[in-house]
Amino acid sequence: MLQSMKLFALFIISFFVYTCSYGQEVFTIKHNYDKKFFYISLSDIIPTIENEAEEKAFSMIPDNYRYNVQADQERYVLLPQKNKKNLLKYTKLSEQDNLYLYDFVNNKLITYKIKDLKGIASLNPYEFFEFAIHTDEETGENTYKEWTYFDYELGFQIPQTETYITEENYFENFFVAVGKTSPFELGKVQPILWKEVDNKTFPLSKTSQYNKDYIQNNNKTNIVKTYLYTLNDYNYFLYHFNIPQNRESQYDRGYYLIAVVKDNQLVSEELITTGGNSGYLPLNLQPRTQFDVCNHPIHQWAGELFKNSPPVYFGFAYAGDGCEWISKVELSDDYSNRISINCDNRH
Repeated sequence: MLQSMKLFALFIISFFVYTCSYGQEVFTIKHNYDKKFFYISLSDIIPTIENEAEEKAFSMIPDNYRYNVQADQERYVLLPQKNKKNLLKYTKLSEQDNLYLYDFVNNKLITYKIKDLKGIASLNPYEFFEFAIHTDEETGENTYKEWTYFDYELGFQIPQTETYITEENYFENFFVAVGKTSPFELGKVQPILWKEVDNKTFPLSKTSQYNKDYIQNNNKTNIVKTYLYTLNDYNYFLYHFNIPQNRESQYDRGYYLIAVVKDNQLVSEELITTGGNSGYLPLNLQPRTQFDVCNHPIHQWAGELFKNSPPVYFGFAYAGDGCEWISKVELSDDYSNRISINCDNRH
């Protein structure tokens, strides 16, 4: 009884805590397992719930999706209101907050009140119902694993009446944010169109000691090509270092070095390495023909994506493990200028 009262008090107090401002936290749009609808997973920002009693008392999963799993049961469930309220509790959001879908390719911002969206719990692709059933060899009785919030991708379903999101554009065109106000600066990111330049146009001696050491330690790697893009007084240089095919492995496929220069001063640099389940996205090269524009999406973008924030650039590599990222144009230690995109890519 005392434990129940403590949990009830925790539940009540939590709903009077101010909602969280997520600033530059961005999310991707996801397609459900059966390709029936699109949704946003907020699981990356849900804190770990270590108290088992609390997790069960304030579950984000309906009871019939926690126990007695059936083989023909849907891999997702729309959340009843009490479960949606618990989801809001753990993400520190309110029904009056908004969900913002920014189609930066077409400069279109779509805003939804969270109160108007359906909560969704979609079973993670790596979990299967048959894994949850255990048959006792002596009695033949089935017992079931208890699914918890961690087995599901939890968030909000995009209204199925919407047609602007498609199988072709949902992953490439959108950034998503939640909160009281939109963090996005509209219409100020541009597609990068790279122009090939001489390798000596920007001397690598201007880069940081970290990158000089990295290049030195990979001295059998040669610059294949150097590219330049200019936007708003910023010069973006991209050096493509390639490893000879006889040395290339799944963990080592060469790398990019991006150097951003303004007023002849280095303001940002970044090494982008690939290997394993990650790789490079194709570069957008000048000149692009009408055929190219229609049939091959632009991957690299630069400009002002967030309000009152330095410019950014993104779209250089895909991540088989983990999530992709947005890089801020500002001088900082390697990788610390990255904003990780919440994509809920668990394995």
